[in-house]
Amino acid sequence: MPRFIDFKGAAILFSAFAGAVFCIWAESSGNFLFVLVSHIAYFIETMFHELGHCITGWLLGMPGVPMIFTVVGPQGAGGMTLVFGHYWMVQAAALAALAYLCYEFYRRASGWFWAALLLLIIITGVMLSGYRLLVVSYMGHGGTIIASGYLLFKAWLNVDVSSQSKRWLCAFVGFYMAMQNMYFSYNLIHDEATKELYASSELVNDFIVMTDYVGGWTVEGIARFNMLLGGAVIIGSFLASLHVFKSGRDYV
Repeated sequence: MPRFIDFKGAAILFSAFAGAVFCIWAESSGNFLFVLVSHIAYFIETMFHELGHCITGWLLGMPGVPMIFTVVGPQGAGGMTLVFGHYWMVQAAALAALAYLCYEFYRRASGWFWAALLLLIIITGVMLSGYRLLVVSYMGHGGTIIASGYLLFKAWLNVDVSSQSKRWLCAFVGFYMAMQNMYFSYNLIHDEATKELYASSELVNDFIVMTDYVGGWTVEGIARFNMLLGGAVIIGSFLASLHVFKSGRDYV
């Protein structure tokens, strides 16, 4: 009977986890080579972050363009997503595309049908609520964490990877993006220097924007949610992959 994670797989996953921890630690190590490696990993995370804003914006009828300004800076890679306002034609096209995706997954009896249907329901609910920009603002961090869960799911289950090096890469990027968000959120809650830097940054920082939309929300409260979500996604991706493995079904 095949094992969920054999010794070789465990070694790959653990080394990817260790590499992610190293990159997060290296940010403040002071060693140029270590900091350079850390910035490369953070650049990848920033790309996913801006894509999270952009894709969510398009789904909510708010087309945008992601941009990355710097690779190295006082806060790592810097970027932003330009959003051009809400257009009902874009919104209708996005809902139609999601509905068609649900139909295709249902027709193929795919396990992804329920995820697609949930996404359609959430997008419709956010559209009707009027909190479109609030959700777009969070989904830089949120989208990165969700993407990390998908990559970890593939790495745990060892699917859609043609080599062990690709499995390691999926695990490394997944662990790094989830834990980097958790580490950032922890510092934003407990480290005064991080709080001051975040509040005084020339960039439009997501959590600060979110507090302007909902009364009573604080940067620290949003950071706590973000940290919990990162941990939940790491654990949830493992449990989901274990369930698929035990069921013997093809996850696609």
